[in-house]
Amino acid sequence: MRRFAAAPRTTWVLAARQPDLGPKNMNLSSRRSFFLAPLLILAVACSKPAPAAPAGGNPGANTNAVPVKTTPEIDAKLVAADKKDGKEDKVVGKCAGCDLGMDGKAEFALPVGAYQMHFCGQHCLDRYKKDAIGELTKLVVK
Repeated sequence: MRRFAAAPRTTWVLAARQPDLGPKNMNLSSRRSFFLAPLLILAVACSKPAPAAPAGGNPGANTNAVPVKTTPEIDAKLVAADKKDGKEDKVVGKCAGCDLGMDGKAEFALPVGAYQMHFCGQHCLDRYKKDAIGELTKLVVK
């Protein structure tokens, strides 16, 4: 019986040389496109139109709010809440999100029925935007 020494199992893979696709093998027109196309894409992707200023000049005003339709129960609460700031002007000047304990700001306004409700900040406004009728139903006006 004859024994053979095991041959090393090395496989040599010859990598095929890939043609250069870089700018040095391009004509002048192709080189311009090669460099200008990514810049154009970047410029278009990074540019956003500036938001339009809301009517009345308030930068934080809520201009795209849809007025909330109310019930007679909610209307009665709005009348009482309107009186809390000392004026009956169809503007609830106290923040309903803080149980009418803080002054509201005109820049955080939400139309509800025939009334304009002012809130102390964005967090209270967002809560009422989500479910104004539900929040007003829970509101207790003293």
